[in-house]
Amino acid sequence: MVASKVSSYSGDIRRSLQVAKRALEITRDEYTTKYGNDYSKKLISVTFMQVVRAFEELYNTKQCILLKSLRRFEILVIMAIYLEFITSKSEKVLLDRVQDRCDNMLSQLNWFTSTSGQVTLASKRAVMPSNTFREIVKRLQSFGILNISVESGKITDNVHA
Repeated sequence: MVASKVSSYSGDIRRSLQVAKRALEITRDEYTTKYGNDYSKKLISVTFMQVVRAFEELYNTKQCILLKSLRRFEILVIMAIYLEFITSKSEKVLLDRVQDRCDNMLSQLNWFTSTSGQVTLASKRAVMPSNTFREIVKRLQSFGILNISVESGKITDNVHA
């Protein structure tokens, strides 16, 4: 049951184990609610509905749905932020550096989106316009993926992610 449900999502055995564990926890919680902690009253078995409920709890959360719906450039910005966190080994990163990293990643990928919205190959260095980058950052912040704070006391427009 678990394998067929998880295989529709991915083929990862760890996901199957997570779903099985969560289904068992749901079964245990329902049993203790109904019968208390005395496990000798009834044979406990995990049903298909508990597996479905566990799968829904683990993989159809708002965060999962949101991450699946992100656009290509939004994913690129998240990846750039992640790489900046790793390389800087800091709790905060400057968005100017993140944008530079995005531009570097774009030039390595060698693709960009044209005005028609289609992805085309680029023969020159692709650069994400600052206004596009800022709009993506604002969108990610509105989703709750980023937390942005403006550095006080500086003349620059630098913000931390």
